[in-house]
Amino acid sequence: MMRVVHSISNFKKKKQQGFSLLEVAIVLTILGIVGGLCLPLLRTQKNYSVFKQTQTNQDYILHAIAAYVGRHGRFSCPAELVKEGRNEGVAQVSCRGKKAKGYIPFKTLGISETYTKDGNKQPMIYAVESQLTQRLINLADEPGGSLKVIRDDGSSVISPAQAGDENSNYVALVLISLGSSQEKTTGQGLVFHEKQGDGGILRWESRDQFLKYYVRMK
Repeated sequence: MMRVVHSISNFKKKKQQGFSLLEVAIVLTILGIVGGLCLPLLRTQKNYSVFKQTQTNQDYILHAIAAYVGRHGRFSCPAELVKEGRNEGVAQVSCRGKKAKGYIPFKTLGISETYTKDGNKQPMIYAVESQLTQRLINLADEPGGSLKVIRDDGSSVISPAQAGDENSNYVALVLISLGSSQEKTTGQGLVFHEKQGDGGILRWESRDQFLKYYVRMK
């Protein structure tokens, strides 16, 4: 009887010694494998959430710009590229050349600054065809073409004007989330690349499509 008790006592002592180094190494290896599989999924989910938030805010901005166009009969100029000061969020009076690109003029549009930021909480860029910001114009007849968006192969996202076209369509505005800076200034205006990097989203609207689907003129 004493031998049985002694054996049980030894068994309990061995059981209380804990895991061996080999067992711990196996557990850590398994956790590492599981973590390695989960991280890409979490990263993908985060990127998707950022994309959807950016897209939602861009939709809101487009409708706000359309409401402004409906009230004033012209597009708003961008706000200056400043993050503080009295001009923050206020549209510039005129915006030809490089001034045609800036921040979203949220104060002029009457919207919250929250909607002017992308899914990463970074301010988005707004570029506009400067001809459409002039007073006392007929938007449907106003010529343009200083704002261009091109594809990877260098072609324009809008077909070039055909012979005899009196009022060809063109890019009216561009919204860009700050994930890419694929933009250059030329003697003819601003040129943007449609494909953006680093998770950035470039969204453009042509004059004719924007007026048709977004704007309700008085």
